[in-house]
Amino acid sequence: MSKRKGAFSERTYGIGLNRYASAHKVDEAIEFFYKRKEFGFAIDFFAFQGLLLALCRYKHVDAAEFLFHNKQKEFKPDIRSRNIILDGWCVMGRLREAKRFWHDIIKSKCKPDLFTYGIFINSLTKAGKLGTTVKLFQAMWEKGCPPDVPICNCIIDALCFKKKIPEAQEIFREMNKRDCQPDVATYNSLIKHLCKIRRMEKVYELLDEMEKKGCLPNARTYNYLLKSVKKPEEVPVILDKME
Repeated sequence: MSKRKGAFSERTYGIGLNRYASAHKVDEAIEFFYKRKEFGFAIDFFAFQGLLLALCRYKHVDAAEFLFHNKQKEFKPDIRSRNIILDGWCVMGRLREAKRFWHDIIKSKCKPDLFTYGIFINSLTKAGKLGTTVKLFQAMWEKGCPPDVPICNCIIDALCFKKKIPEAQEIFREMNKRDCQPDVATYNSLIKHLCKIRRMEKVYELLDEMEKKGCLPNARTYNYLLKSVKKPEEVPVILDKME
């Protein structure tokens, strides 16, 4: 038995692996991974995903993807491994690479999960690709992977930011129709931008809906309302809504 066994915990090993990756010593990180047995740890699928994660965390996504493709016989890829690589490209802002890898996922036998969609949709919205984002949102329902509230919020906020409020309201209606209950962040995105364009009747409708659904406004909601005040006579109305 190696003298190293028992000297390291998985946590200690993980710190070492991340130190190599953060120092941009990719070859050393991979070599350290294959020394796991010397520390009494298995070289298994989950450990391999840890290596991919460490490499992607420190922007060595190209190396992580190379390993992902070249070690498929040794470590059969699943959707989580693919998510790690996709997220790596998206975090780096490499949308072209993210799109390429997304299409690789679609062509594979692995079905995208909620996290896969969430990663890619977030990246698309940041890049302003809202048409593609909305199509992907609709495809999620069709493919039996309904979007969750954070994904819906991401799309609604991006649409509102681009002043596409009718489209954002359509996503909001779709949420209600599909029984995907909006949270306070959903309402805040709409309220913020409706206040900016002075559609106060719509704002008050949303506030009434929040009350009926038991979704309490927060400090951010009230901040948007108070910032919307243009005339002194509007103040009592706003204060009444805040009670």
